[in-house]
Amino acid sequence: MSRSEDKAAPGPAGDHHIEAWMPAARSCLKAAARRGVPITYQRLATDLGLPPPQTIHKTTRILEALMADDAAAGRPFLAALVISRHPARGGMPAPGFFDCAAALGRFRAVTPTADPSAYYAREFAAAVSYWRRLDGGADQEGAPGVEERG
Repeated sequence: MSRSEDKAAPGPAGDHHIEAWMPAARSCLKAAARRGVPITYQRLATDLGLPPPQTIHKTTRILEALMADDAAAGRPFLAALVISRHPARGGMPAPGFFDCAAALGRFRAVTPTADPSAYYAREFAAAVSYWRRLDGGADQEGAPGVEERG
């Protein structure tokens, strides 16, 4: 997608690029990690005040950008704190989480031993552990993310 397609819809604060929403999203997700409680995509969109239309699509774009940042910094994915509200997903993220993790080299979805639920449980636990260890909320660099082995 082009940079112009990354824009959120106009809202009270005007047009914003996806990157403009990332600090607030990271803050919300750090708080969820410290509590050890996942939140839904809708809850994150609401907490961020993302303007319609396509708030869930915007939320997933923000999460994908956060995942890229976390992967580059060697951190567990904060996006693991966001789950689908749909019962069929069993309290896990939407498939795009796993697709993004695979694209970033952290999940091997096509191997015979790939287990999305086990990978998710490890990534969620790693994110919670990582952000609970922080002193004063400052980012730590180089904390291990969870890589799928297989």
